[in-house]
Amino acid sequence: IATNGQAAYYDYQTKYFSTDGADVILPASLPPDLEKTVLETACSAYQAMGCSGLSRIDFFLDKETDVLYLNEINTLPGFTPISVYPKAFERAGKPLSKLVSQLCQLAVSEHQDRKRQESFE
Repeated sequence: IATNGQAAYYDYQTKYFSTDGADVILPASLPPDLEKTVLETACSAYQAMGCSGLSRIDFFLDKETDVLYLNEINTLPGFTPISVYPKAFERAGKPLSKLVSQLCQLAVSEHQDRKRQESFE
């Protein structure tokens, strides 16, 4: 995410309310080896934290040292018109309606699995 001149940095106002305060570059322009590292680290973090369903895992990249930092796991990412999560899926070919439908199906399936597991305990 890069500010487009409207804001000095990606602050609260820009993140949640400004439709023109930041540009989201999707997919991120990363070298293939770094992209692979980000994906592997995100998957490992997701599994290590016992996440399920939707999550957005954010990273920082220090441009001077090329060190990658896992910033946070956002277990309830936004779904506003300016939110990164639905924009990323839209860019990957999954429109919001299909994304929401798939997430609902996943939630129902996970709920049914938990009920089955509980019945055996």
